[in-house]
Amino acid sequence: MSADLPENLAASRTIQTLLAAEAEGRLPHALLFSGESAENLESAMFALSKKILGGNAVSHPDFHYIRPENKMRRISIENTLQLVRKIQQSPLIGERKIACVYEPERMGRDAANAFLKTLEEPPTGTTIFLLSGAINQVLPTIRSRCLHFRIHGTSNFADARWSAWLEDFSRWICALREGKMLRDIGTGIFSIYGLVTRFETILDALTEEAWEKLQVPETATADQRDAMREGMSRGMRRRLLAGIEDALLSFACDPASGKVYVPETAKSCELLEHFSGLLELNAQVSVALEAFLLNCLRIWTKRK
Repeated sequence: MSADLPENLAASRTIQTLLAAEAEGRLPHALLFSGESAENLESAMFALSKKILGGNAVSHPDFHYIRPENKMRRISIENTLQLVRKIQQSPLIGERKIACVYEPERMGRDAANAFLKTLEEPPTGTTIFLLSGAINQVLPTIRSRCLHFRIHGTSNFADARWSAWLEDFSRWICALREGKMLRDIGTGIFSIYGLVTRFETILDALTEEAWEKLQVPETATADQRDAMREGMSRGMRRRLLAGIEDALLSFACDPASGKVYVPETAKSCELLEHFSGLLELNAQVSVALEAFLLNCLRIWTKRK
């Protein structure tokens, strides 16, 4: 975990505005950050935390956090109440303290209700951050008590394996769009299984590499580490799916022929959103992605 901002975030108008607000003492007490990249959400939070606390929040005694735990990846009411008690205590250094809730969408109603009053009226000098990669799943009672900021990240990050996958996916869609697979639908279906297998391999590799670079807090329990790793995998998966959506949007118009494919593009993006939702409910990646690609095959081969 680093307090240094990547270049794409350092130039962000949102980040610049928040840093200016903190410098002028006008930073809201409850901030909800959402976006596809868990790394960017955390980087934005730590950049502001460094300004608030005057030092690296990772090792600061007045930085407190909760995150999902165990295989169910839930934020329990017990851990929520423990965070509330820490928030109510006086700062150990200076006059400011910070609480961070990772993945507030994993809060059940009991945990959320236990947190609402503190979220709405925290003690003086307290700033609360909530970092979510699935904003639509955050309970409305939580969302309504925060100022929401979208932290944009790069969905198509620089990785040769992922770039090659997107190129092959794009070629597959182009072949469907141009009717090249109408007489050989078996090739189109066979390509799907290759894309699914490679997607899972890339996702696992990128997650493993990101995990090795992560500075896991020494105080993290085994359950917290398992949940952190699973959360990292989900965050990486969201970034990959965002890259697929970007690729799909590029097919709305074919410059060479002048034809437009807005209905096909829209339906494909809607399907991607649907199957992304299923993945958030613990559907298997291979099953959901295969279903999405099979539906894309039907959509893009209907046009004559």
